[in-house]
Amino acid sequence: ATAALQLRHALIPYLYSMSWRNYSTGQTMICPLYYTHPNEDTFSRSAVTAYWFGSELIAAPFTQPALIETGLSRTSFYLPEGLWFDFFTGEKVEGKGWKNVYGTLDDIPVFAKAGAIIPMSQENTWGQPQNPVKPDLVIFPGADNVFELYEDDGETNDYQQGAYAITRIEEQWQADQLTLTIHPVEGKTEFIPEGRSYILKFKGIANPESLEVQRNGESIQVESFYHPEIDVLRLAATTVDPTDELVVTLKGDLLATRDRSKEMVFKFLNNFQMDTWEKQDIYNHWNTIKAGEMSLMRFRTLTDAQAQVLESLM
Repeated sequence: ATAALQLRHALIPYLYSMSWRNYSTGQTMICPLYYTHPNEDTFSRSAVTAYWFGSELIAAPFTQPALIETGLSRTSFYLPEGLWFDFFTGEKVEGKGWKNVYGTLDDIPVFAKAGAIIPMSQENTWGQPQNPVKPDLVIFPGADNVFELYEDDGETNDYQQGAYAITRIEEQWQADQLTLTIHPVEGKTEFIPEGRSYILKFKGIANPESLEVQRNGESIQVESFYHPEIDVLRLAATTVDPTDELVVTLKGDLLATRDRSKEMVFKFLNNFQMDTWEKQDIYNHWNTIKAGEMSLMRFRTLTDAQAQVLESLM
């Protein structure tokens, strides 16, 4: 519960921007998927277990108890056409079809659309809902997109008279290039904390062949870290004044393609109630099982429900 509350707090910049979108356009933050995809097959009749959570994310929470033998809950939902990414792991998921997702009741299935841009605050500012000095920008590859980060004084109704600031954040995507631009702030720049610096986190991305950062047209040096075990490129905090324009350009074969199924097998087996030696045997032979060269039926203590969970990864 603590982790969920901290995540909700970290998402305040995103939630506040979505509240502004609701106020200014009438688009609600939470809405059914058939509002945006009314014509996809079987969609409007059956897709009731997932919903839009703002402009960038789809949530499909677990609502059923976990099975005793698997220790996991399951949610089945329709993911619309296009490319999607697991918000937490960055794993790439193809849309236009029904998905079965398993997890513990501590897990929250959330999927980011291709090109999604999600502003977040540092979790260690828990309990202090202010415009963040050092916001995180979580960026996913795969499509062009624009996100408008909205900020105001957080106290009065002066926004109704135009007292607010908007930072336009734009992603331009090509097969071998991603360009992220943080445009100069529009509106009341006094609402932007002094010394604001952005931490950029590109998820679901392969290690780029080249990286360039420009501020107001001049190249600057920014420390970067690539984490191959989670497919995340992180750029250290970069100061951006309200009048600045920051442009980050990544080049290379950028979509991560790493097979994550063995990581999930490990997680699932940890929750299964079955013979420990057979758990180890399944894990050791997973690549052979996934390739269809070994059947799950050979494992005598594996139940049908447990086999169904593992088959979802094949």
